[in-house]
Amino acid sequence: MSVELLVGTGMDRYYQAEGDDARFRDLTRPDVLVGPDSVPPIVLDDERWGPGVEYLKWAGEAGRLSIALVFGPHVGEQDFTDMVREHGDVLASATAVGIETDWQSFVDAELPPDADPRFHVNYIFDKREWRREYQEAQLSWLKERAVIALPFERETTEQDILVDELRFLRGVIAEAARTAYCRDETQRNAVRELAVGSHTYHRMWGFVGQVGHWARMLDQSGVLPDEGGIEIPVMMGDWNNIQPHLELLHVPNRPLKLHHRTRPARMLEADYGEVFTSMGISGRATAAQLRVPVPFPMT
Repeated sequence: MSVELLVGTGMDRYYQAEGDDARFRDLTRPDVLVGPDSVPPIVLDDERWGPGVEYLKWAGEAGRLSIALVFGPHVGEQDFTDMVREHGDVLASATAVGIETDWQSFVDAELPPDADPRFHVNYIFDKREWRREYQEAQLSWLKERAVIALPFERETTEQDILVDELRFLRGVIAEAARTAYCRDETQRNAVRELAVGSHTYHRMWGFVGQVGHWARMLDQSGVLPDEGGIEIPVMMGDWNNIQPHLELLHVPNRPLKLHHRTRPARMLEADYGEVFTSMGISGRATAAQLRVPVPFPMT
């Protein structure tokens, strides 16, 4: 009965017990329980993501848009070089590519509706050197080939409810909040696991909403072709599998995985990835998952 480990930890607003599992609550509307079979309020209520999801549904069903999910590790510049070696043709031939940046990347305010957004993006990169190297390599390579680079993290320069909640969960994962109140290491780990799962679920749906938002902007500004379909590749970390989310919206997609990597995989990448991805798709942490040690901080 691992869900009992969460009782008394102050995390009630993030989950509801279902048997021995912890079902996640929507971060912006905690009265709503999320899951794999519907788009959560965090996306539908957002001024960018809501219309973005609606556009994805329309464009996918109309044959206007498909997504190539380019999966791979994202720890340093070499990881991006490996992705280019295997899938560079897909990236170079694209009109636009979704890239990883910090969530403070943003589009200039007061952008006219018909403006080309590719000329108005302010790219902000991760503070961690190894992640920043990967992100900068993405942008530099695409710019050299005149491919539009679109950040798929949430774009914001101000605090909002969602950003506040995500920052809090990252603090829990880093053991900087809540876990000080836990009675032992087992309970501390369960709280961190809940935070990983909730953070991952909402962030992955945010990727989908942001990709839709960008695609909609490109269409409105006349960048996308008037007739026929276009494929937008999105470069994702191995664990961030948004393919089920796209399929729920009836958006055609294809996964492109990295088969040969120069940097050896760490054990935690192989062992923990399944737990991480499962929680991000299902919207819950099972009893067994709450007892799996979280192998990393998130600062």
